[in-house]
Amino acid sequence: MSNAPTKILAVVCAAAFFGVLNASAVTVVLPAMGEAFHAEAGGLGWVVSIFLLTYGVAIPFYGRLSDRFGVRPLYLLGLGLFGVGSLLCAAAPSLALMLVARVVQALGGAAFAGLGMTLASRPFPPHRRGVALGAIAATMGVGAAVGPLAGGLITDFLSWRLLFGISGMAVLIIPIARAVFPQEAVTREAPLDLLGGSILAVGVSSALLALGEGSRAGWAEPHVLVALVVAGGAFLALVRHQSRVEAPFLPRELLANGTYRRIVAMGFMTTGSYLAAAIGFPLLLIRVNGLSASDVGLVLVPGAVMTAVVGVVAGKLVDRYGARLPTLVGAGLMTAVMVGLSFSAGRSVFAVGALAGVLGGAYSLLNTPLAATITNLVQPKVLASALSINIMVFFVGGSFGTTLFVSIADSPAAGASWNALYDGPATGFSSAFLLFAAPMLATAALALTLGRTKNNPQD
Repeated sequence: MSNAPTKILAVVCAAAFFGVLNASAVTVVLPAMGEAFHAEAGGLGWVVSIFLLTYGVAIPFYGRLSDRFGVRPLYLLGLGLFGVGSLLCAAAPSLALMLVARVVQALGGAAFAGLGMTLASRPFPPHRRGVALGAIAATMGVGAAVGPLAGGLITDFLSWRLLFGISGMAVLIIPIARAVFPQEAVTREAPLDLLGGSILAVGVSSALLALGEGSRAGWAEPHVLVALVVAGGAFLALVRHQSRVEAPFLPRELLANGTYRRIVAMGFMTTGSYLAAAIGFPLLLIRVNGLSASDVGLVLVPGAVMTAVVGVVAGKLVDRYGARLPTLVGAGLMTAVMVGLSFSAGRSVFAVGALAGVLGGAYSLLNTPLAATITNLVQPKVLASALSINIMVFFVGGSFGTTLFVSIADSPAAGASWNALYDGPATGFSSAFLLFAAPMLATAALALTLGRTKNNPQD
C-alpha cells in the first residue's frame, strides 16, 4: 500500500470521526448510564469532566513528544489507547472503573487532533493543505451531527454500552495506519523538558477544573478557589521556568513568532465564542422556548451540517486566496450572528435555528484557515507542537467561553438585557450573546494581519 496523501488523510479522518462521535454522544447516554450504575448527577458529571481534563493535559504532551520521537508511533499509540479505553468503557461494571476507562480513552483520543492534522498536512504541498484540513473539519462536523442522534437511538433500542463498543472499533484502523503512514527521521538532540511539561499540565488541569467546578458548584467554593490559585501559580512558574532552561517544553521559536501568537489568540476567542453559543442554544430552546431534547436536536442540525460543508469550502478558499479572506468573512459572520441572537433570544425558534446554521459555517471559515496557516508558518520539526498547543488553547478557550456564557445567562441578578433594544423574555441569554460579539470583532481585527496570498502567510 502506497503512502499516497489521500490514503493518509482518509485514515486520519476515520480516527477523527470515531473520536468526535464518542464525545458528542456521551452526554446523551449519561441518564441511562446513571441508572445502570445507580449514580447521581454529580458523579455522572465526572464521566465528562475527567475525560476533558485528561484530554486537555495530554494534547501538548503528544505534540512535544512527537517532535522528539516522531508523529507516527505516538499517533498509533493514541489509536490503541483510545480503542482499548473505549472497550473498557463498554465493559465497565461500576462508575469508578468507568472513570478509569475514560482516562485511558482520553489519553488516546488526545492524539487525534494535533498529530492527525500534522500527519494529514505533511504529504500535501502548501497550496493544497487547506483542502486536507478542511476535510478533517468536515469529518468532525459529521461526527458531531451524528453523535447525539446515534447515542439516543442506541440507548433507546439497544444499550448505551454499544456506543463505546462502536468507538472501540478504532483499533481496526491501526494495521491500516501502520501500512499507510510513512516512517520519519527524528532528532533527539535536546533533552525533553519534563518539568516544564508537568508545570503546564498542572496549570491547564487546574484551570479547566476551576472553570468546570466554578460554574457548577459556585466560585466561592474552597476547592474552586484552590484550583484557581494553583493554576495561577503554575502559569507564573512556567514563565519563569521557560526563561531558565535550554530547550523548554513550549518551543521558544513558537512563542517568539508574532503571527503564531496572533493565530493562537484568534483560536482562543473564536472557539470560546462558538462553544459558548453551542452550549447556549439547547439551554435557551429548552428553558425559554419549551422544546424537547429531540426537537432541539432537529433545530441544531443545520449548524452541524454547515460546519461540515463549509469546512471543505474553507479549505479551498485558503489554498486559493490565503487565510485573510475566509477568516475576515468568518469573524464578520460570527459577530453578526451573536448580535442577531441577542435580538432573537427567546423569540423565534426558526430564527435561532437559522442563525445556528450560519454560525456553524462561519466557525469553519475561521477554524480551517487558522490551522492551515500554522502548517505553512512553522518549521516541520515543531509542527506537531505548534498544532497541539493551538488545539490546547482552543480547548481552554472553549471551557472559558462556555463558563462565562452560562454564568451570565443564569445570573440571578440579570435584569434588563445589555442590548438596550431587546425586550424579550430571555434577558440573560440576550446579554450573553451580545457579549461574545466583542471577541469576534477583535478576531476580525487580528485577521487583517494575516497573509493576503496562499504562498506567504506572513505577508
